[in-house]
Amino acid sequence: MLAEVERLGTIAAAAQALHLTAPGVSMQLAALEREVGLALTERRGRRVALTPAGQLLARHGRDIVDQVEVAAMEVAALREGTAGTYRVAAFPTAARSFVAQAWRQLVEEPASGPALRLVELEPIDSLPALAAGEVDFFIADVTFKDKAKLLALTVAERSPVLPDIPSSAEAGLDNFDLGAWWGIWLPAGAPQNVVDKLADLTDAFTASAENHEFTFSRGNQPWVGVRGKALEQYTIAEIEKWGNAIKAAKIEPQ
Repeated sequence: MLAEVERLGTIAAAAQALHLTAPGVSMQLAALEREVGLALTERRGRRVALTPAGQLLARHGRDIVDQVEVAAMEVAALREGTAGTYRVAAFPTAARSFVAQAWRQLVEEPASGPALRLVELEPIDSLPALAAGEVDFFIADVTFKDKAKLLALTVAERSPVLPDIPSSAEAGLDNFDLGAWWGIWLPAGAPQNVVDKLADLTDAFTASAENHEFTFSRGNQPWVGVRGKALEQYTIAEIEKWGNAIKAAKIEPQ
């Protein structure tokens, strides 16, 4: 209030800015003067000026208002999840590779999100830690989907198995694809008719209703028709991706 009187120069203007009445502002100023035992305002022609005591209180008042606004923004950031410290549990492979990459991004760009504290835990131990409040979220396979709330899937695209759960890319994590997959290989030089026959049988089984039911129950989806050159190129890309992750995490052979 004192700051507005100082800025605007009249009781009426200060009252309008504060959405109060002029008599109400005058009464509050008078009460404040009685409390501090000093005059806080003085007349200078048609304007009202602050005394040295009034200027002192106005300066501290502005500081208090600023601090309250900062506190409100910080509380809002904590409520919205854009500030604070989050404790994340991850199994060792994830912790040392893709989680480490996301961690480096947060360290290099402090304004990009909250701080993280990493705890290496196997998936079977992560759920009890979450329930006990020892971690805020964890990375594990989707067999835990009925026991914890899923935030995102570590795959490049949204899965038809869990269509309501965003992919890691949608959640803001680039190159965070931890999708598992299985393939079948034969020795080099195997007859092409044998390769084709086995591929046909594998595709038929993979596309079957029984396999769909099983794989969906495990949070997976059937991958049909990826064979030959397509499987070769995908395998090479996966080897390169995980090789880079292993080098970045400085994981030694065991």
